[in-house]
Amino acid sequence: MDMLRPAEKLVEVKAILVRAIVETGVFLDRTNSPDGRGFRLKLHETQPDAPLSPYYIDLRRLYGSGNAIGIAADALAILIEAKGIEYDRLAGIPVASLPIVGAMAVNLDKPMVIPRQPKTHGTSDTIEGPFNEGENVLLVDDLVTGADSKLEAADPLRKKGLIVTDCSVLVDREQGGPAQLAEAGIALHAVLTITELLDILEKEGHINSQTAAEIREYRAAN
Repeated sequence: MDMLRPAEKLVEVKAILVRAIVETGVFLDRTNSPDGRGFRLKLHETQPDAPLSPYYIDLRRLYGSGNAIGIAADALAILIEAKGIEYDRLAGIPVASLPIVGAMAVNLDKPMVIPRQPKTHGTSDTIEGPFNEGENVLLVDDLVTGADSKLEAADPLRKKGLIVTDCSVLVDREQGGPAQLAEAGIALHAVLTITELLDILEKEGHINSQTAAEIREYRAAN
């Protein structure tokens, strides 16, 4: 893969990431939901009447394999290279992305910070890890549906004088996150969109046509 151009490497790593997603059981359809009716998402905290999702992407399942964590970290690193994103530090969004961001920091030899809500004890800092005002920080997360958690992470970083203009994720569910981030001056970069992932899973026989059609209908309506 090292001899390939960044765009070519990105195509190859997408296929590798999808294999890891399948092998670790990351993609769940409605039948795997608690009551068989569908999954609640973070967006239901602010939109309780939104339809339940007929699928769920549980990227935390990647953490059951050190190899899968490495694949996810490599995929994001290659995405960053292909997009030509310049940054001084990585910012892992608690808590789902932290194992992957930690692997990225080691592999890329880049420092990382963790934005968080202030605690009532200790230093009460809203950013874990050293940084310098004016540095460009790249937000990293596993997935985006809506962008609330990304904006919550960007806020303390910006208040401390750090620059946040880009966010990278493994999967974009294509449910408004990119537009919401764009309104805040943050560009979203995803290794895979749900459209790409769904097409590959159906083509390779990992989901049947009925499940794929149900998910596409849900996406068109939401």
